[in-house]
Order: sequence, then C-alpha cells, then structure tokens
Amino acid sequence: MEVLLINHSLYTGGVETLMVRMANWLVRHGHGCSILLRDQFEGDLCPLLDSKVKLRIVGNKWDLLAIKCFRSFIWRSFKLPKPDVIYTLEQNWSVIGLLVRDVFRKDPPSAATGAYHLNQFAYEQNLSNPGRLALLQRDIYNRYYLDSQKVFMSEETRLGHEAFFKRKIEEGWVWPLPIKIPDIKQLQSRKPVPGRILSIGRLTRFKSYSWYMVPILQSLRKRRSNVQWHIYGSGMCEEELIQIVWKDAIRDGLIVFHGSIPYEQITKAFHEASVFVGMGTVLLEAAAAGVPSIPALVDDSEALSWGFIDKMPYFTVGEIIPGMSPPYKVEDLLDEVLTANAADSDAIGTAGRRYVEPYCEDLLMHRFLATMNELDRGSELPAMIRWRFIAIRVVRFFRNLALSISRVGQEPLRHPSGDRVIY
Repeated sequence: MEVLLINHSLYTGGVETLMVRMANWLVRHGHGCSILLRDQFEGDLCPLLDSKVKLRIVGNKWDLLAIKCFRSFIWRSFKLPKPDVIYTLEQNWSVIGLLVRDVFRKDPPSAATGAYHLNQFAYEQNLSNPGRLALLQRDIYNRYYLDSQKVFMSEETRLGHEAFFKRKIEEGWVWPLPIKIPDIKQLQSRKPVPGRILSIGRLTRFKSYSWYMVPILQSLRKRRSNVQWHIYGSGMCEEELIQIVWKDAIRDGLIVFHGSIPYEQITKAFHEASVFVGMGTVLLEAAAAGVPSIPALVDDSEALSWGFIDKMPYFTVGEIIPGMSPPYKVEDLLDEVLTANAADSDAIGTAGRRYVEPYCEDLLMHRFLATMNELDRGSELPAMIRWRFIAIRVVRFFRNLALSISRVGQEPLRHPSGDRVIY
C-alpha cells in the first residue's frame, strides 16, 4: 500500500513525531510512504526519517492543486507515486488531502484527516478573529470530509468537535496515538537523578502546567532540597515564560531550561528523570520508558490530574473529560513519587508501562491501514470551494509580499526555534 502523509512541517512536536513514526513503520513493513510538507525549511525531525520515505517540501506550490487544469501537472512535478491512502495530520490543511485525492478522480485514493487537539478550530485566537482562510478550512473539514473520514486521537477529542460544530460526528473513528514500546532491556539502563522532574513539550498556552509549576516547585523545595524541574521545548510563549514566569525560579536553581531537544536525545532525558509531568505523545513515551508519569490537563489553572498515568482514562492524553472531575493534585502526586523508595518508584513506573501497551504502534498501524482501505472515497471538492481557496491564498501571498518589502533593512522576525524566519 502507498500512503501519503500531509502536514505543515517537521519541526519537533507531538503530531510531527507521530508522522515520523508512521512513515518509518510503513516502509519497514513493506509499504510505500511519501510526505508532503508546506514549510520552506527542513524541520529538525527530517533526519530521523527512513531513507525509503519520499519527502517533498513544496511551499505554497501545493495551493495550485486547487486549479483543475493545473492539478495533474503540479502533482507530477512532485515526482511522487499515486497514493492509495492520503492522511492529513493537521486539520487546517486537510483541504490539501482532498485536492490531491481529486487529481485521481477516475480511481481516487481514500482520504482522511486526523484531529490531535481537543478542537483545532476553537483556539482563542481562531474564535476572536478567524479570518477568511480559517473559516474556509473549518467549512471544508466539516462539510466536505465525510464523518467516516474524520479521525480522532480520543473520544474526548471527538466530543469536543461535536460541541464546536453543534452536531453529531458518530461515524468519526478514534485512533489513539501509536508509540514504540522500548524493549524491557532498555529500561535497565535507567538511572534517575533524585528530585529531577522532567517536562518536554511546546511552550504554548493550552499546556498550562508551564504556568502553575513554579509555586509547586517552591513548596516541594521546602521539604526536599534536591527538587529541580528540567524543561525541554520551545514555542510562542517561550520569552514570556523565561523572562517573567520562570525568571526567579531559574535564578534560584528550581528550573533548568534546556530549549529544544533533538528527538533522538529524549531517551537520555527519560533515563535521568525521577518523574515526568506533561501531556500528549511524550507523556505516553515517558511511561513506556518506565518513568513515573503524571498527566497534566489542557487549560487547567488548578494543577489537577487523573493520577499517575495508569489511572488515566484510556486514549486520553491530557483532555478534560465532560462530567468527570480530576481527583488528584499534581503537587501531591509529585510529593508521593519523590519521597518513594526505589522499589515503590519502580512499581509506579512499571504500572505506567503496562498501561501504555495498547498504544503499541504495530497494533495501531495495522488497524489504521485496514480502516483506511474500507473508507468511502467521497465526492469531488466543488469548484466554488477550490476558487475561494485560491483567491484567499493569492490575497494572503501579496499581503505577505508587501509586508516583507516594508521590512527591508529591518531585523527579521524569527521562529522560536531560532532557525527560520516568520513571514
């Protein structure tokens, strides 16, 4: 089977590492896999791709797939094989999956789009001033992807989308985050540093543990002098956190901020951690590595949790669950594991490792391919929608061009990762 994966970029993040794992698993198991990216730069995860994965970074060129008379020519310019399966990992660009599908109308591949946030379309900035492109992206996702083509990482994610669109999405299917479970021998090299708390993730608003951890650390430090929080990540809130929220804690040695971490070095960070606090894919990976792991919750200012990861409802990775109240405080869980003896700490880690076994990538990838193969192919995207997309993208192109010209001679804005210009 030939699979095409579509996303914006391959810079370190939960969705991006998922795409790398999916691609590498596919080629290892005899399937073909291509990746189509819009970003103008190779992300830091690109070197982790198997050499058999076909990677194309096409920039805004993929917008031209919306022009019917050009789309076959544009697709051929990518020099990729015809896919049997198209999977978009970012809902905002799910339109591209349909445009690629429509290149092959005589024998269309199956197409689906994954949801990896409680609601991609309901972030505060999208609600307050969504803009024409965001409104169109919502409309395409809601109306032109069949519900059976909508994939959700958890039941809570599906329910969140139902609430936003004010309708049932009962045919949408839950496909949890697949992870690689380390061999048990790899866990024997774990040498946790006493008092070391670890978090890895994007520094963004909805990951609110970045804000509430400081007073927790100060409280823990009064009882244990070796408590120290090691943070890896980058994001749009990095400057605010370092210069305001974490400033005094960094000065006092409570926080060690490392910035972005190459994905291949995450294992070393796991081996040295006494406990992990966070959400998303990396929460599952920490538990799989035997680290006692505490799920943080999305947009939570009260520092609550479901407990250690083995108490977390299955196939959630930090979501708020309607009708359920998290029963534990993050501080109490940290205190429990940091005061535990080695045997009790290992027991917490072992329970977490057993909990994540259903996330094994072999099990979930076979299920993914079987389900994708049975999907309805859907109907062609209407010409009116395609032309609206092109018109919006053309206007945005010239607006960004004018902005770039106006900034000639000024210091360019840069992405928090430090290695790419923001346009």
